[in-house]
Amino acid sequence: MDQILEECPGTLGISDDVCVSGKTEEEHDKNLRNLMKISQKRGLVFNSKKCFIKQKQICFYDLIWDENGVHPDPQKCDNIQQKEAPTNVKELQQFMGIIQHMSPFIPKLSSHTDPLRKFLHKEAAWQWTESHEKAFQAIKDLVHQEMTLKLL
Repeated sequence: MDQILEECPGTLGISDDVCVSGKTEEEHDKNLRNLMKISQKRGLVFNSKKCFIKQKQICFYDLIWDENGVHPDPQKCDNIQQKEAPTNVKELQQFMGIIQHMSPFIPKLSSHTDPLRKFLHKEAAWQWTESHEKAFQAIKDLVHQEMTLKLL
């Protein structure tokens, strides 16, 4: 599928999901027609029950895409905000993975996660302190700030 989408400007594919966009309605329609033409030629089939065309806003892989740009999904942000502090390295790794997915929306993420990443070294002993808790809470708060990535 990735090879097919390389031939289709204005498309984004993740796993088996495809998103078609355009700066204008005309550009969107042109990109959609091109995708349909190339898909038919190359044998890529779409499930019509899962196709939504000309949506003003879509949720695509935990991100909200609209005419203003790309935003984190508020539900995903709420879920992160409700996370309890990790109690071991495995839980910290899971949290860091979730946060990494949100990294485009968190300026200077690596400096915010630095105190936590020190636990990920094999020789590091687990001792969650107040400074770790502050860093953890600050990261969760940063996820909840209103951020939009502008589409070029």
